[in-house]
Amino acid sequence: MQLIGRTLRYQHRLLSRPVFCNRLPGPTYHRFHTTHLPQSAAVTDSPGPDSDFHGLSSDSIDSIQDMFAYDDSFDSSPPSVDDHTDVTISTRPQRTTDIGNVLGFADLRDQVYKEILDPESSRGVLSKDLPALNRIMKGHRLGELTIVTGPTGGGKTTVMSQLSLDYCKSGVPTLWGSFEILNQRLAKKMLYQYAEKDLSTCPEELPKWADKFQELPLYFLKFFSSTAIGTVLDACKQAVDRYGVQHIILDNLQFMLSQQGSSSVDKWELQDRAIHELRSFATIQNVHISLVVHPRKDPGDQMDINSIFGSAKITQEADNVMILQKEGLRGMQYIDIKKNRYDGTTGIVPYIFNRDTLKIRACTEDDMEKLPRESSSYGSQRSNGNQSSYKRIPHKPFNRF
Repeated sequence: MQLIGRTLRYQHRLLSRPVFCNRLPGPTYHRFHTTHLPQSAAVTDSPGPDSDFHGLSSDSIDSIQDMFAYDDSFDSSPPSVDDHTDVTISTRPQRTTDIGNVLGFADLRDQVYKEILDPESSRGVLSKDLPALNRIMKGHRLGELTIVTGPTGGGKTTVMSQLSLDYCKSGVPTLWGSFEILNQRLAKKMLYQYAEKDLSTCPEELPKWADKFQELPLYFLKFFSSTAIGTVLDACKQAVDRYGVQHIILDNLQFMLSQQGSSSVDKWELQDRAIHELRSFATIQNVHISLVVHPRKDPGDQMDINSIFGSAKITQEADNVMILQKEGLRGMQYIDIKKNRYDGTTGIVPYIFNRDTLKIRACTEDDMEKLPRESSSYGSQRSNGNQSSYKRIPHKPFNRF
């Protein structure tokens, strides 16, 4: 048996493939195993499944590579000029590829052209309730994972129910998984938001609004409190297949995974595994998942991306990170976009909550000008040991966000 290549070191024998090796017949393609034993290093023919690698332990196996070999009867001389075989094919850069998991630019060209010439088509569904959010997020896109957090009582469920209802009214089939609030209470809040009024004050209008609300492509998971992530995703997959769901809201991660870990280490691993599976589900099923996550116990007045409870994997896997801030902008609550993988744009959307409609609206310049200027303490963050403090900055006229 003759080998193609040369021995570079006695510890490792590397086999190179000459330009004309594509002319080798199929039966001459073998697998070889390279060992790293001094002097006795050898390239051996493929062992069977029960082989002990000629007496070598598994620790002595350094690498396994697919190589070419041929016998002495095969003509290994380079092809002559008269040979009609095109030997440049193997060295010429390929423009396309038929390998299942590898793409060439030719495979992406049309999509790249579309994003350059028609960027609006890739920006997703726009919010009608919060146009200011569109200027930062550029719409609601499929295949993404959004992390939403905020202090206790900061309105996470209220804001997410409004946004999900906003996209649902635009034709996005939506699935709600509420593990902290009973479905009937969540549906009641969303019905009030849909009607933009407290229907308990006008019960005669309840059937009319309920009929309209029922026509929306809106669905709810039956689970409540602790539920295994696999069980949740199985139900989500059924909803995607049967109802064409494109937006899934899970509120919230801690309640969903509660009482499932026997120790603190198990809980961290459980949470990381859940994040990984949610990330994979959003990508494979091409749906948008909005995941509500509680902050750490003492996040401080101003929350940042490190205030989210759990490991760094949560924010690393996320495409978007949205924090509902209660303090810091002259006493005004605001949505703080800390991460936006789509185009990197971050920013804030100050808002006012209307208790009658249970909805928020973005602040205008007039709203901001009415706030007391002397209370402004929102500014650049500076590090002070393990605590974060915020430097007071002079008031500047409010700019459009």
